[in-house]
Amino acid sequence: MEKLKNWNAWCNDKVVLHNSDNGLPILLSPNAILGIEESTDSTTIAMVDGIFFDVKEKAEEILGFIAEMVEESEKRRQAREEEQRKQYAEMMKEQTQAKPSEG
Repeated sequence: MEKLKNWNAWCNDKVVLHNSDNGLPILLSPNAILGIEESTDSTTIAMVDGIFFDVKEKAEEILGFIAEMVEESEKRRQAREEEQRKQYAEMMKEQTQAKPSEG
């Protein structure tokens, strides 16, 4: 299992698993996973659109990796919200300063 290099925001919440038959990478969004079933030699991932993948990674590994991704996503969301709050506060400050004083 590997993490995508974050060259844009679209990649932030994607995971790369490896096909159990040929080892080729499978790119998927954890949000699209419907179910995970582990067998003795592979793990089957069912997607919401009806596609199934058999991957080399164990269910515990996949779930742990998804938990890390959710945590990172939450940190990005909080950072984005904090930046928006700062921008709003700055805009309000500028508007307050631009108003002519009454009196």
